Amino acid sequence: MNTNDNRHDPHNEIDHIFKDLLPTRNMAERPEQLARCHRMLDAMLEGGIALCDAGTGIGKTYAYLVAGTVYHRFRAASGLPVRPVLISTSSIALQTAARDEYLPLLSNLLTEDGMITQPLRTVIRKGKSHYVCDDRLERRLDQLDLRKKNWRAGSAQLALRNELDMDEIAHLSGYDREHVCVPQICDCLQETCRYRSFLEKCDSGQYLFQICNHNLLLADAIHRGSGHRPITTGCLCPHCGRGPQAAGGRPPNVRGNSGGRRYPHSKPQPAGRTLPAGCGSSERRRQVLAAKTGPSIRGETFRSLQEDARGRWPRRSGV
Repeated sequence: MNTNDNRHDPHNEIDHIFKDLLPTRNMAERPEQLARCHRMLDAMLEGGIALCDAGTGIGKTYAYLVAGTVYHRFRAASGLPVRPVLISTSSIALQTAARDEYLPLLSNLLTEDGMITQPLRTVIRKGKSHYVCDDRLERRLDQLDLRKKNWRAGSAQLALRNELDMDEIAHLSGYDREHVCVPQICDCLQETCRYRSFLEKCDSGQYLFQICNHNLLLADAIHRGSGHRPITTGCLCPHCGRGPQAAGGRPPNVRGNSGGRRYPHSKPQPAGRTLPAGCGSSERRRQVLAAKTGPSIRGETFRSLQEDARGRWPRRSGV
């Protein structure tokens, strides 16, 4: 099938969503939001890069969510393999809002309109330090005398038997989290491991959108590109069967949900720059990484991508 013959259809769907459907939820049409959504879709269809700068209030979250949804529908209608859309953000708050507010509203609108028959499903991916290790949790509980521990802290640890994501449990101290989280090298080999089951679900294709933190995505890509053990077991790389990526929020030089670590200039390294194979501890690897990926490299990379994007995807007229 010649997919280029159908490219007008997904763009028509974008117009329909922003001009007809969203206004029924008191969301006025925004020309800049619509233009950015069309540009993102063009990049997804071409398998390229779109660098879009949007100020506060433009509506960039719905722009990339709609573009990703329409792109998914286009691939399915064209008989192409379905791929999840990976979204990286700067904060857990935006990740939660996208999962619990933005996408449910969009999903309901498209279902009522008949564009989709199944709800849009999404999952938040975080660093290992955010998830509980069943083996370490049971060993930790065996060592504790809960009668002598603060009742809130004790109840929080017991609640982890029913909750994988430690961010969902209140009154859990940093000390307790450190002793029960999934280790950097996960080798428990338990068939009932909830963390491994979670990763398998993420890789099963049942989630259209996968949301993670900027730092986790970039650090994982750098580790893989340097030949080191990946930070995540389930691949977050778009070249390994993943779909297009959308980034929202601030640059990645902020603390986020990558285990509380800071990657000052976590950008993919230029050719010829790799981490030494025997660089030692994870802290040492982070120091080497920060030293080899400085502001000048980040600026050069951004300018190169920007020039490439302008040349390959000129601004659409009449949008």
